[in-house]
Amino acid sequence: MKSNAEKLLGHSGRLITGSKGRFRFNQPNDLTVFNSNVIVGKEKVWYGDVNLSDADDITALRKLAILSECTIYVLSEIDGRFSNEDKPMVDNYVLQLNKRGDMTLRLDLEEIYTVTTSGMLIKPEYKEDVKDTLDDDSLIEENHVVHLEEDEVIAALSLTEAPVFVGVSGEDPYLKFYQYVSLLLGIELSEIDTSNVFITKETAEQLNRLQLNYMKGEIGSSDIYRLEQAYRMSSLDSPYVTNAEWAKPNTVYIRRSKEI
Repeated sequence: MKSNAEKLLGHSGRLITGSKGRFRFNQPNDLTVFNSNVIVGKEKVWYGDVNLSDADDITALRKLAILSECTIYVLSEIDGRFSNEDKPMVDNYVLQLNKRGDMTLRLDLEEIYTVTTSGMLIKPEYKEDVKDTLDDDSLIEENHVVHLEEDEVIAALSLTEAPVFVGVSGEDPYLKFYQYVSLLLGIELSEIDTSNVFITKETAEQLNRLQLNYMKGEIGSSDIYRLEQAYRMSSLDSPYVTNAEWAKPNTVYIRRSKEI
């Protein structure tokens, strides 16, 4: 079944964009699951980015369900990896497809997304009144705090000389951060698996505040709604955060990759 999944969806680990934040900003109405996990029955057969608002991805998932003659689930990264690697949280599915390819969207998403004639999931345009909520408490998204065991770490790299913390004007801090990490690791930027990059909350607040200031410079501070949306989207590219007591500030921790 894993081979069927790769034939239909592409190779495991597929990326549909180099920047999750920019993708969401450019296509805000798409239902995209980055680093998703595709479960057939109880077995994980594929992982990678899927866009449930893309006709090709929806068609591939439907074909996979029909070929497998089994219910399949599209899960978020957190529900199919890390502590849930061996027992995926299928009840938290983003999308469920039965063996006929019929789709069921998670209940809270049904209130937001509509299904087109081709099966794509589209969010209608909408606007809402918002206030400036970009305070220190909101600089770190809850889903970016992930448990990390010390024996999972294969490298601990000092960030004390990282150029990103100089706050060079006009440059994306997240990009500069990953460029520095790739330099320390001696690999290409494209080779970094961001799901295995961790920093402490203190360091994350510092980095995310630089990112917010960068976004203010790009967008301006007066358009609060657009600034908040742009920051939330760009923050998807931020490193994961560990609250482990042994972890030190100004250090980036690289976790050992987990095989499917």
